[in-house]
Amino acid sequence: MDGKEVLFLRQVDDFSVAAENEVVCNKVIQEVSKHLKAPLKNLGKVNRFNGVEVDQTKYYIKIHNIQYIEKILTRHGWLNDNYNSPKLPVPMRSDTKYKFELENAKGSDTDKDRLTLEMKMKFNYRQALGEILYAMVTCRPDLSISVTKLSHYSQNPAEIHYVALKNVFRYLRSTRKDGLIFWRRTPLHQTQIKLILLPTLYSDAIVQQELIKDEKSMEEHQMIAYVDSDWAGDTSYRRSATCIAVIFAGAVIAYKSRIQKTVALSSTEAEFTATCDAGKPILCLRTILDEMGIEQHDATVLFEDNQ
Repeated sequence: MDGKEVLFLRQVDDFSVAAENEVVCNKVIQEVSKHLKAPLKNLGKVNRFNGVEVDQTKYYIKIHNIQYIEKILTRHGWLNDNYNSPKLPVPMRSDTKYKFELENAKGSDTDKDRLTLEMKMKFNYRQALGEILYAMVTCRPDLSISVTKLSHYSQNPAEIHYVALKNVFRYLRSTRKDGLIFWRRTPLHQTQIKLILLPTLYSDAIVQQELIKDEKSMEEHQMIAYVDSDWAGDTSYRRSATCIAVIFAGAVIAYKSRIQKTVALSSTEAEFTATCDAGKPILCLRTILDEMGIEQHDATVLFEDNQ
């Protein structure tokens, strides 16, 4: 439009337009409206799209699910329960003993017993898992390990699986204000958008300052990635897990959490398998960024094994 780059996002009959200024966006909306029989409603600057909330500030853009999370918590009656969350909550325990108990717990043998357990726990396991899944795929990648693990037992969950899933909801309640924060290259003009307080970041976010010390690289928004693997973490089949996170402008733009297809004979083999898998989305994303005019001049740094 007028030689300006425009990004267009459509979801069924809703769409969102992104451009360098509001004038270009309005021109695109007007042009689309000319080809529609029903009148097109312009809702202005996006603050919510397809269940995802968008906070646009002077320094960053944050996407989150506060309203959605509070809605599902209220439906289950867990928004104001008496559980006191720890200062630094986690979605699910990761110690070997607990994972062994999860993987070896057996569900009920009959439909009657399964229904009795569901009534005892006061929620449907599959439904609750699906509710968390939506938050995970939109802007809460921190839930991916827990959701992936607990989905293995959706066919016939035991009581320990119900409790683990409820604990994920408690984690969501404690962290419902969390989301993905994408930092702007340069702050917007004060009159363009309301200035609000900077977000509180977790302690490990300081790694961004150590990874990219070159101011020029920060301005150019160079993509970085992390990958890690546990060795034989699945106690049932002794397969390892691969976890990948690709970060751009300070937040995750792509992530993956899955069990490796083969059994690794050493921790080194498990890490190499995960690293090889991480290279595939990096190459794809570099191509997409180049097509958008955000060239990745240097090699994408991939940090492996928590280093």
